[in-house]
Amino acid sequence: MINSFNDFDTLKEVWLGDCYPTDFYYDFDSDVKHAFELITEITQEDLYKIQNCLENLGVIVHRPEFTNNREDYVNDNGFLIKPPIMPRDTDMVLGKEFFHLRSNYKNRPLERSNF
Repeated sequence: MINSFNDFDTLKEVWLGDCYPTDFYYDFDSDVKHAFELITEITQEDLYKIQNCLENLGVIVHRPEFTNNREDYVNDNGFLIKPPIMPRDTDMVLGKEFFHLRSNYKNRPLERSNF
C-alpha cells in the first residue's frame, strides 16, 4: 500500500536503497575492484541490519531488485549509473502513484520491487 497522503503517522512502509552486487565490478582495475567490493559488502551488511530492525518493528521494507545483467545499469558510455542507494534522490510517491524521476536505468530496480 503506497500512500503519501499521510500526516506524521506510525511508519508502516519504507524504501531502503542498495548498492550493486559485487559481480558488477568485474571490469574494474584490481585495486579499485577490491575497494568497491569491500565497500559494497560493508554497506550491504549495514543495510540488512537496518532492514531487520525495521521489520522487527513491523515496518514493511521495500528494497531494489537488480537483474543479473549489469548492462541494465550502465549509461550510454558503458559506465555504471549511481546505484539506488538513496531512493528519495530518484523516486517519489504522490498519492498512490509511484514516479521514477531520473537515472535512466534500462531496468528500474525499485519498480521491480513488490509494492
